[in-house]
Amino acid sequence: MKTKAVLSENEKTELLKKCVTVKTGIRLKNRMRRVGFYRLFLYAKFLLSKSYLLTAKPSEDMLYNLYDFDEKLRVLLFVFCKKAEINLKANISLVCTQSEENNLFYALPQSY
Repeated sequence: MKTKAVLSENEKTELLKKCVTVKTGIRLKNRMRRVGFYRLFLYAKFLLSKSYLLTAKPSEDMLYNLYDFDEKLRVLLFVFCKKAEINLKANISLVCTQSEENNLFYALPQSY
């Protein structure tokens, strides 16, 4: 079985530079350390695939803005999913309690 060589930080930077326009590699390397190369590379490849809409190669600022937007969206969705989960569990507990006619339904071991 042939093992793949691990990419160096400079090789990773060069791969990202193929997808987005970079002014200096310092910002890119800092973001890559914080976020991770493979995650950032997926966003860069996505942006590059949409370059026909932009009529130019995407900038690194666009890459960071896209990633930051996605991160904020993920946090927001998590908040709403958590609220939906709590609401669903509360309603299931209410229905089970009413059908069993026992206010302590949720605390009984045989209920689980």
